[in-house]
Amino acid sequence: MSRTYRIAIYAGILLSGMSGLMFETVSQRYLAFLVGGEARSVSLVVGVFLFGLASGYHCWGKVSAQSWSRRSSLQIYGVVELLMGVFALLFPSYFDLVHRISFGLPNNFAVDLLLTLVLLFPPAFLMGATIPLLTKALPDSSSEVNTVHARIYGINTLGACLGAWGAGLVLVPQLGLVTALRIGGAVNLLVGLLFISSRARGDVS
Repeated sequence: MSRTYRIAIYAGILLSGMSGLMFETVSQRYLAFLVGGEARSVSLVVGVFLFGLASGYHCWGKVSAQSWSRRSSLQIYGVVELLMGVFALLFPSYFDLVHRISFGLPNNFAVDLLLTLVLLFPPAFLMGATIPLLTKALPDSSSEVNTVHARIYGINTLGACLGAWGAGLVLVPQLGLVTALRIGGAVNLLVGLLFISSRARGDVS
């Protein structure tokens, strides 16, 4: 894999982390209308988001154990990013649908948990694919796996910090929730196309 393409991949990982936390920040504002904005509700949102990430990490880790070429692994991750982008773009309409269905339901923790799972688990599950699939695809040898894993995690986390800061302090106050989601979704689509267009060669052991 050429140095230039590897740099582009790491830039995509940064942008993926950024869009992921942009989505979490914006969706938390949406969920405040549904389950409240007090500490219990915020903890519920964060807990479901982390549960989705962990579940995705576990399941996509099993998927990544299959024997694929490097190119196939990157393209599968590209499809995941595209799905995340589509979900972000459709989220306002999806939220309105769930919001309407929620009318008449009991006001208790179990219902709040169910609604939060319905809204946040799917995108968080998709986000959990980042580290398993890319740690499979990027190392050139088994001796690089730990280093590449740490690099992916670090770059993705840096992007997450930038996304949380940018969405919370700039995009939402200046442009609103819907536009912030559209920007994050567009970033996911861009990253997805980057990975789908992969021309990487070689098998992954």
